[in-house]
Order: sequence, then structure tokens, then C-alpha cells
Amino acid sequence: MKTLIRWWNINMIFSKRRGGFYVDLAHAILNADSLLRFLKAGEDHLITYEEPRQADIYAEMLDNLNQSKGSLRGMMDGLVPTSDLLLLAAIDRGRTDQEKHDGLIWLASTIETLNELKKLIIGSVAILGFIVPIVAVTLVIIATNFIPLFEKILTHEYWSGLGQSLYWVSYIATNWAFVLVPTLIILTYFIYKSFSNWVGNSRYLFEKKARVIRLPYLLYRDYMSANFLVGLSGLLTTKVSLKASLEALHEAASPFLRWHIETILDNLKNNPKSITEAFDTGLLAPDLHLRLANYSHAKGGFESGLIDLATNGLKHVKGEVEKSSKYLSILTIIFVVLSLGYLYFSNIEIAYSIKNHQEANIQSKS
Repeated sequence: MKTLIRWWNINMIFSKRRGGFYVDLAHAILNADSLLRFLKAGEDHLITYEEPRQADIYAEMLDNLNQSKGSLRGMMDGLVPTSDLLLLAAIDRGRTDQEKHDGLIWLASTIETLNELKKLIIGSVAILGFIVPIVAVTLVIIATNFIPLFEKILTHEYWSGLGQSLYWVSYIATNWAFVLVPTLIILTYFIYKSFSNWVGNSRYLFEKKARVIRLPYLLYRDYMSANFLVGLSGLLTTKVSLKASLEALHEAASPFLRWHIETILDNLKNNPKSITEAFDTGLLAPDLHLRLANYSHAKGGFESGLIDLATNGLKHVKGEVEKSSKYLSILTIIFVVLSLGYLYFSNIEIAYSIKNHQEANIQSKS
């Protein structure tokens, strides 16, 4: 119960106001206020105004701050999304309070954009997650209610091919549920973990070559590329070198993003002059990488171009997410039509088989 309450407080309450929290934190740092005093004051204020659950979040920040020895990323670990942690790791590299202030203000300004991308992704995946159980429940209802009834009237050996296929699907669904359900749960878990943990050339080729099943992975890739661009540009605006910026992001990244950053660093090490080519790891969608190349040829050079892409060019990332979401929605509709069509016409075929068999029996008796 405590875990559920904590999840609700973090994701449904604090998450919606964390932009304002970062602004307040930025001003506190610029005014040379102690982080310990800032958090303690926030905790006491929430307790005074009878918001103990939100006060618990500040108490957790205080514990994290002590354990991480003053690290902003460590302070917010477990309380904010990975996208925030990437930028907070970058902000920790700030050499002055002014740089940290500017980084936190930058983070607060990007939250809305990244949240829009996240909502697009969750919305498109949620539709699929909602539809699949409905189709599964429909199949179970047919398997447990209609199929046994049809079987009593006429055994499945006399059904048409489509009807027999539904019989065996129903048979497996009802008699092997104890195997299928755990298998599906385990498979779903591993697929979920693979979004952030599957790395290497096999993942790169999968995202490049696979057509239909790659769409959820492309959504994850596009979202993480947005986080990456925002985090990297946030570091570059504080005058941290490109190499140091990549290394800072590497420390806070998921395995998926870490692999891409390592590849970029290796590319830069092998060919320091080909900066744009170094970023061609598959993290950025082809159109986005082309825009990065175009931006980098502007007057300010590559780093200025990357900052422009992360500020003015995130609409292109949003466009990639919208495109993948649209395809996924279309595939969901196709899946629903085919599934319900299969169930409907299979039942019709069974009914016709029963009708024809009964008519044949009547004719033979007469």
C-alpha cells in the first residue's frame, strides 16, 4: 500500500509541479542558499499546511542528497523521469552557481515539450494495451460458452476449416491457460525491459530493417533521442566541451542510450573531424540526423547547430513520434478488424456447418 501511495504522490502530484520546483531550486542556488535548508524549509512548509505525503517526497530528497554528497541527480533519483536525470547529471557538471541556475531553468522549460512527446507515446501504446485484452476476453467468452454449446450440437470434426481452427484456438486458450498466461506475462516483461536494455548492432538492424514490430521501439528511440538532444544542448550551453558533455550524459543514461553515446565517442575518437557522421548511430531518425547536419553547417558550427535543433528543432522529433504513433494506431485498427472478423466469421461457419448437417440428416430420414 505504501508503494502505491508513493507512486501516486510522485507521478500524479509532484510530477505535475516539478517544473516550478526546478525554478525555485534554481533561484535558491543562485542566491547561494543551502540545498539542505531549501529542502528542509519545503518539508516544514508542507507539514504546516497538512500535506504530509508531499512532505515525504522532500524528506526522500534530503536522504538522497546526503547519500549522493550534494549531487542534484542523486537528490532526484527515483523521483523524476530519466529525461530529468540526464539533464540533472549535466547540470551537476556546471562550474558556477549561475551555470547551474541556467541549467535548471532550461530543464523547467523543456519539461512541457518532453511531456507532450510522452503523452503521444503513452496514448498510442495505451490503445493497443486496451484493445488486446478486450479481444482476449472475447475469445475466452466464446471458448467457454459458445464452443462447448456448438460441440454438443455437432462435434467439431464436422465443422468447416475456419470453424475447426476456432475450436483449436479455444481449446488451447482454455486447456493451456496455466501455461499461456505466465508465458505472456514473462514475454511482456522481457519486451518491456528490452526497450531500455537491448543494445548493440542487432538492435540497430532491427530498428532499421523490421517493418511492423519495430514501431514501439521507434517510439522509444525517438523519445530518448529528444532527451539526449535536450541534455546535450543543455550542457553545451554551459560551455562544457562536447566530449565532456557526452561523458556526463553517459553516466546517467539507460543501457540503450549509453550504447549510442559510447558509439558516438568511439566515432569521434577515430575521426574527430567528422562530428556529424559520428552521430549517425541510429539514435536520431534519418530526417533528424539530416537536419542536424544542415544545422551544423550554419555560422555557429556544429555545437550551435545542435543547440538550435534541441530548442527549435524538437518539433521534428515530435513529428517522428506522431508518424510512428499514427502507424501504430492504424495497425491496431487492422488487428481489431481482423481479430473480430475472424471470430465472427468462424462462428458463422460453425452455425452453417450445424445447419447443413441437420438438413442432411432430415433429408436422409425422409
